[in-house]
Amino acid sequence: MNTIIKKPGFGELIEKKSKFLSEVYHIDSAEEAEHYIANTKHTHYAAKHWVYAYIADNGAKIKYSDDGEPQGTAGRPLLDLLRNMNLTNCIIIVTRYFGGVLLGTGGLVRAYTESAKLALENSEVAIYTDGVNIYADVEYSNLEEFKYKINQLNTRLVNELYADNNEIQITSGNGKSLKILRITSIEYTNTCRIHLVCTNEAKDIFISEIRESFAGRIDLDMGDSGLTELIYE
Repeated sequence: MNTIIKKPGFGELIEKKSKFLSEVYHIDSAEEAEHYIANTKHTHYAAKHWVYAYIADNGAKIKYSDDGEPQGTAGRPLLDLLRNMNLTNCIIIVTRYFGGVLLGTGGLVRAYTESAKLALENSEVAIYTDGVNIYADVEYSNLEEFKYKINQLNTRLVNELYADNNEIQITSGNGKSLKILRITSIEYTNTCRIHLVCTNEAKDIFISEIRESFAGRIDLDMGDSGLTELIYE
């Protein structure tokens, strides 16, 4: 599973007169990461330190910088934070305006980490996992039964496959439910051409259940595989 930044986040922390400004973004490449770093340095040209950590190219490129702070007190804690959250294709930058008071090694680690956490808390993240597109040809007379079956099966599979996974919440904070099997669109022609997205973990059970429940009345075509977002509805 991959967790990515869906919406950037920003934070501000004051620690013993030093100001720490944090920002977190989704990136697709190291080049894009370097662009954000250069832009931040340009925007905050009067700052003392521009500390960062990023994971780019789906984990192939990893880089961090203490930017003049004591080794291991700034960039590495930011990278550890990204890894602990299973974030990929992501950059965190923390800009420090020095306030004249030394924080010490432990104080620096805490300040940079807490500042980065503020940006992450104010961002929006999305979890992606391996999935597959599936197309179902459904007669109009079977449509409502099919949609009911999808909702029922999704609830069962979420509880069977993800209830013990600490990385994934089954329900969101506003009470919406996780959808690992969902209808994304319906094309109404002579029959209903239904496009579904299903996680790989649920795929075989879904196919078996539909074929058994509808006794061959519904044709299923497998589409492309790839990363699919775990969403809540």
